[in-house]
Amino acid sequence: ADIDKVRAEDGRFKHGARRFVDAWRGYVERSRNGNLRFIGMMDKPPDKVRNRTIDGFSVELFPRNHFVTITGDRIKGSAAEDVTGVFTAWYGSVESEIKPKESGNTPVDLVDRVERQVSENFPELWRGNTGGYSSKSEADAALMLLIVADERVTHNESACVEIFRRSGLADRKKAKRNDYMQRTYTAALDFQTARPELICAASIKPKAVEWLRSRPINWPRGKICMLSGDPGLGKSTYTISLAAQVTRAGGDVLVLTAEDDADDTSVPRLMAHGAKLNRVHFLTGITVKGKRGFVDLNHNLPQLSQALERVDNPQLVIIDPIAAYIGGVDDHRNAELRALLARVQELAAERGVVVLLVSHLRKSGGSAVIRTQGSVAYVAACRACWLMIRDPENPQRRIVAPQKLNLQPSEFSYAFTLDNGRVVWESTPIAKTADELLKDADEPQYHDKAYAQDEARKFLSTLLKDGPISANDAKAQAREAGIASRTLDRAKASLG
Repeated sequence: ADIDKVRAEDGRFKHGARRFVDAWRGYVERSRNGNLRFIGMMDKPPDKVRNRTIDGFSVELFPRNHFVTITGDRIKGSAAEDVTGVFTAWYGSVESEIKPKESGNTPVDLVDRVERQVSENFPELWRGNTGGYSSKSEADAALMLLIVADERVTHNESACVEIFRRSGLADRKKAKRNDYMQRTYTAALDFQTARPELICAASIKPKAVEWLRSRPINWPRGKICMLSGDPGLGKSTYTISLAAQVTRAGGDVLVLTAEDDADDTSVPRLMAHGAKLNRVHFLTGITVKGKRGFVDLNHNLPQLSQALERVDNPQLVIIDPIAAYIGGVDDHRNAELRALLARVQELAAERGVVVLLVSHLRKSGGSAVIRTQGSVAYVAACRACWLMIRDPENPQRRIVAPQKLNLQPSEFSYAFTLDNGRVVWESTPIAKTADELLKDADEPQYHDKAYAQDEARKFLSTLLKDGPISANDAKAQAREAGIASRTLDRAKASLG
């Protein structure tokens, strides 16, 4: 006979339940689901399973030919101390199959033992109480983790799932789905079997940082780096010029670009900078089962690694802009972005390449290290970060300034102009920091000055389209147009 729901939430017998134990002349144990099970001889056993209600308790009476699984979890105070005695009286002998095994290591025995241990140590969760958990799925994960933590069943998925399905949490439809239980078990197993990896400093052989040499900026190999700047300044043109330098030195470059087409923009720029085109490779997508998709670093880092394997001497990977290649990762969430960048850094170190990320600047002011668009994790994770800034006094001139350098001393800033699409560097470094240059560029008077010079250049171009005129005539007409002589002189100098 089984009596259901005989225990209160605190684990004690409900009022009136104990008298069943005291009155029963046979063996009483706790069943797998926590109910009371009574085994013994009845004067008139039923011919089939019968359900009765006695003093408010639901009682199931089973016939003699009914199959039950004996747990051995005897209730203290019951008349019979050993279930085998009951069966001996019942059948006259006990078959070897139902004798308790001394080893205690059979699969059924292990499952029962682990179930008993978890249910006794964590009764509330075992009974299905999800209080304190943010969701039922979180409660499922917690219980599965407690089950998997027992080394006797850690690597036995079927045993862990069986134990879970004996708990009060198994009433949900999800728990009956094998795919859900498999995922829950796998997650618990991964957590349980995760181990820290320790490396003693004494076993590490120091080595010098290797550099990708280029003019005028050197980039650390095996690291992720960053170039940030406002749209339209020439960041992509600079990265193409860098790629050309790498190819001329015998290296290969992998390019991911979401803003420029290779045929009408990137390749002509490479040619203008004298690149060896057979050493530049564009990663344009990932094909899965014949279907082509966009590159998503969050899921396609293995394919990026495969692409690097296919080229002869990979030295540089350009990702322009990085925001277009991070898939569903929110680059304003520090932890989320950090996790992705750590994997990109792992790839850079494994392949020994510079991974150059290109990004825009945020509109708000502040220190140079927080001006890159998105989370500060970009600048924190990258080992070399440079900013590209428009010269406030000469809009045709670009200044590249160190934003953050972890592996080298603070360097000068450098300036270049574009000559027919080619980057032309100035020979003299600039002794100004990124913060100073950003402050200048953010001040309104510089924007006004830049606008005035643009207007002055347009004025001169129009004025001289039919041929040269005298300086005095030019200045006189400029004054009439509201352009100062000094502004006109700067415009003339910038036009050459």
